[in-house]
Amino acid sequence: MKRRRKQPSSDFEHRLESVEVLGPLLAAAGSPLSPEEVLARFRTGRSEGLASNEVIPTLFPEQPRFANTDIARRLFQNLLGLWDASADPAFRFEASRPRRTPTPKVERPGRAGPGEPDRLYVQRVRAWLATDARGRARLQHAFENRQDALLGSLDERGLSDEGWAVLRHLAFELHAVLELADGAAPASVPPAALAGTQATTLPTELEGLVDQAIASAEQDLAGPVPESERAVVSALGRQVLGALWAARARR
Repeated sequence: MKRRRKQPSSDFEHRLESVEVLGPLLAAAGSPLSPEEVLARFRTGRSEGLASNEVIPTLFPEQPRFANTDIARRLFQNLLGLWDASADPAFRFEASRPRRTPTPKVERPGRAGPGEPDRLYVQRVRAWLATDARGRARLQHAFENRQDALLGSLDERGLSDEGWAVLRHLAFELHAVLELADGAAPASVPPAALAGTQATTLPTELEGLVDQAIASAEQDLAGPVPESERAVVSALGRQVLGALWAARARR
């Protein structure tokens, strides 16, 4: 599904710092592209008459997530600076630059201990997913294959791109948490599990994940979940997480 993105706020400063800064920022946000590949895509977009807010979202296979708003702002300021620079056919990144410093690796979370997975365990999983692209891709493929029926059901709800993306990210995140915590992925969730009211109660510490995801969308380039849709997304989010939590017993 094509995701619509808002144009970055006009108060973003267009400032390209360096390729050494932009590279790690792209990786941390989940983009598989190098700065050179981004430059090439920007030039292609310009040749097709596209605007920056139409090209920048294509750099990310999923909604970018950030540890804080300062990192998000710095990335988009660098991207907008590179967009401006790409208008000059003579612009090139400096050839004699140091090797890009890779994003520090985070240790893969082990099996959950007593009382886990709790919110702290979720944070450890998030940190690992943000720095291990290969591990994230493996879990992403496993999630999409096993939860195809669940994703299809969500896709048929007629939600906005922003609402759908929040629910999909929530489902993937908990699926990854449970696979790492239990050493095996939850069972496939049938569409019927999203009918009616939520039947499974999540641990108290994980109940806030839905509200947290909706609040986080306020800071994403994609834009917030529409006000008229938040109650529906919130209720569906709790059903999705409850259904996945129940599915761990059927794996």
